[in-house]
Formats: sequence, structure tokens, C-alpha cells
Amino acid sequence: MAFDRTDANIVDVLRPNPRITNKDIAARLSIAESTVAQRIRGMAERHVMQVVAQKHVFSDGYTNVVFFFVATSGRTVQRVGADIAKLDGVFGVSQGIGNPDVFVTARAKSIEDAHRLAGEVGRIGGVATVEAIPCFRIHKFVSSFGDLANPGRPPAAHSDSRDDRIFHALYRDGRQSNREIARQLDISEGAIRQRLRKLQQSGQMQFQVVCNPLALSLGTTAILRIATDAKKTSSIVQRLMDLPAAAFVGEVAGPANLLALLITPDNLSLGDISDNELLPMRGVRRIDAQILVANVKNEYYLSYFAAKDQIPSRK
Repeated sequence: MAFDRTDANIVDVLRPNPRITNKDIAARLSIAESTVAQRIRGMAERHVMQVVAQKHVFSDGYTNVVFFFVATSGRTVQRVGADIAKLDGVFGVSQGIGNPDVFVTARAKSIEDAHRLAGEVGRIGGVATVEAIPCFRIHKFVSSFGDLANPGRPPAAHSDSRDDRIFHALYRDGRQSNREIARQLDISEGAIRQRLRKLQQSGQMQFQVVCNPLALSLGTTAILRIATDAKKTSSIVQRLMDLPAAAFVGEVAGPANLLALLITPDNLSLGDISDNELLPMRGVRRIDAQILVANVKNEYYLSYFAAKDQIPSRK
């Protein structure tokens, strides 16, 4: 999974505008356009980097995010996790070290729907206990890392939904040109351009650079459950959001009122952030960290983002 300085430079240029043309990338980096095309294609083939289309996590009628901490008994964690991953609404399943054994991220269309889903998780063979944790507010949710060799798959596109068909054409390869999408879907190029602009400006869809974290030497993923004093929560949330390692920051129910997902180079880096940056902050009362060792499901086509006023052109 080689990833050298030229690859890194290309990724850095892609991040603010994932659909920038190869010609423009080449001009910014003073390298040949053919080199840019070859490098981007090579990173995709090695499952190092891919530009994807992402849906807003609250699209398709969903209004809530809920987490489940699951303890298992009588079956392997992997089998229990695989069964949980099949449930409608579940978009993330990870195996953790210690108790609980499985960390689950799901979408729900209402509180009642979240309760139904918790019941379905609890009825799976091998599930001993389920702790359901509703998320009241998402402050940061960036899906920029994932196992590109085992991509998730969005629900099947509705044949009568032009937006769905456009998204499905782009969720695995967001750098396809409008002309290529128009050819695949038998829709005019102008209509594709118009719909993409509307989807991005409304905040329903965005393009994102997704990398395999191991390619960037990021080997540790952990969930932090943080208990804070109410008057200091806002400043602590802001500090978490400012951390480059933070992929998710949200306010949740329970004695630990904040939940954060961190992706760091190693356990030492994780400990440094937890012990030396967060714990000394005024208002932080407790941090419980759990390292995640394997992903069973990671639907990185879902994310949380704002509408965009300025949409870079893509010829």
C-alpha cells in the first residue's frame, strides 16, 4: 500500500475540491497531467484513496443517529457483528477490545424507530446486553477514512428518482465527468450538471476524498466517552472539533454526555490526546476510551455536512 510524497500532494489538492480536473492538479503541482491520472488510478486500484459521493446522514427520511454498545455471549463477536450489520438503518459496526464487544452506529427515522432497532439488536443470537445511546446533536461527522477494499453499498436506487440514479453512479467514483454520467444514465449533460449543483447546494450530497487510514499510517481508532461539566461543555466540544484526529463529535444521552471517534497514528498518540490535551481541560470530569480493532461495516458514503454556496466546476 505504497503512498509517497507525490500521492500525498495530489490528495492534499483534491481534499478542498475532489472533482478538480487532472489538468488543474498538474498545473498546481508542476507535474505532467498523465502522471496525475496514473497516480489517481493507481491509488484507487490499490485501495489507498478514492473520491466518492456522500449522502447527508439525515437524508432519505432519517432524523436521528443512535449508538449501541453491545456485549456478547455464546457466539463469536464477529458473527454477532455480522448479523447486526444486516439490520436496516445500521451503517457502522466495529469490534472493540474489552466490554462492550461491539460498537454500532445507526440511523433512525424517529425515536420509536430507534427503539424498534434496539429491540432487533437485542434479539440477535449471542447478544447479551444492549446499551442504546441517542445522539442529541452532531457537531462533527467526517467520513474521510474507510476500508476501500470492502466498500459499503447504499440502498438500491429508485428507478424513478433521477437524484438516486446520479448518486449511485458517483458513490464509488466521484471523479467521473458529467459527460460520462450523462452517457451512463441517458440524461443530458446539462441536466446532470444542474442536478449535481442543486444536490450540493441543498446539502443533500457532497464529494469527499476517502483514504485507507493505514496508508496514512493511522493505525488506532478509538471511541471516547467524555463526561463534562455543563458550563464547560461548549469549549470542550470546540476543542474536540479542532482535533484533526476527530472524525465524530456529538452530544449524547447518559452520564458521559459527549462521544468522540478519534483516528490516530498509534496508541501512544491516542493516549497523548486523551491524557495531555483533553483531561487537563477545565470541565472534563472523566474519559473512558475503547480501542476498536476491526470494522465489520463502515458505510463511508454517509456523512454530516453543510450546504455549499460555491460549487467548483467540473468539465
